[in-house]
Amino acid sequence: MVEVRWLDSEHRAILWVFHANATVESLKIAADQTDAMTSHRPCFDVVADVSQISMLPASIVNVLRQQHLRAPANYGVTVIVGANVFVRAILGVASQLASIRGRYVLAETLDEAVRFLRSRHQVEC
Repeated sequence: MVEVRWLDSEHRAILWVFHANATVESLKIAADQTDAMTSHRPCFDVVADVSQISMLPASIVNVLRQQHLRAPANYGVTVIVGANVFVRAILGVASQLASIRGRYVLAETLDEAVRFLRSRHQVEC
């Protein structure tokens, strides 16, 4: 499961919380929920808390590529929080794809992600 909700009261960032049982299908559902929540926003970012997962499905790189190819113009970046070595390796591979390059930022904690987005929003949103 991937839980989806607004991270902030200004509705500039969506929080995805990946639970241990997260699947590719739950990622697609989270993306669809995010689309519905953000279609009227001038810009938004995603914070993905992956601290509860230890593995990702093998097909995740292709799914990430597909999601980014259809990403709306108002999407900014995704901040990945709490990624272990395996998740970082997968993101390293994914970040080599042109549609994904520059769209991911790593953060150790949710507080670090929030600080990054606050500084980003002062400049870009």
